[in-house]
Amino acid sequence: MSDTRDRIVKKTSELLMLQGYHGTGLNQIVAESNTPRGSLYYYFPNGKEELAAEAIRNRGEGMVEHIRAVLAQIDEPKEAINQLVQIMMANLLKRNFTTGAPVAGVAMEASNASEVLREACHDVYNLVSLPLKEKLAKVYDEEKADSLATAILAALEGALVMAYTSRSARPLEAVAEMLKDCLDKS
Repeated sequence: MSDTRDRIVKKTSELLMLQGYHGTGLNQIVAESNTPRGSLYYYFPNGKEELAAEAIRNRGEGMVEHIRAVLAQIDEPKEAINQLVQIMMANLLKRNFTTGAPVAGVAMEASNASEVLREACHDVYNLVSLPLKEKLAKVYDEEKADSLATAILAALEGALVMAYTSRSARPLEAVAEMLKDCLDKS
């Protein structure tokens, strides 16, 4: 990627997380990424929808790298996943609930109106579940690991949304407890 394209995608990703799809305008993206408007259309000829889909996928790749790095620190899957949840809570509190779940907001806001954005969100959720599935495959068969990874991701995304709306880490704490119990019994 070129430096200009990188800046546009990164800034769009940040703004989508902070403001959502409809709250993020092309003029703001151009101004805050310090790029010429023509560059935006050069790299994203189909406009905001194409750019947002790329920003969502880019954010997803970053999420996967982060999740893999956290999960790699601890060999035992249950403990590694618990560590991931603890880091999510710490980050949430550190940011004082000022940023939204990077995919959930756009998924809820725009996926019914845009097949392109729905597919981007779907792709990211599939991508993000992979490191969980890989970690769980150390102790579960492939089907069970896939099912658990999907359930964990769904629980975490829901807990993040609830944490933002309640301004409390309690939903993530509840998911952490539920996961400990669930992974003990599986």
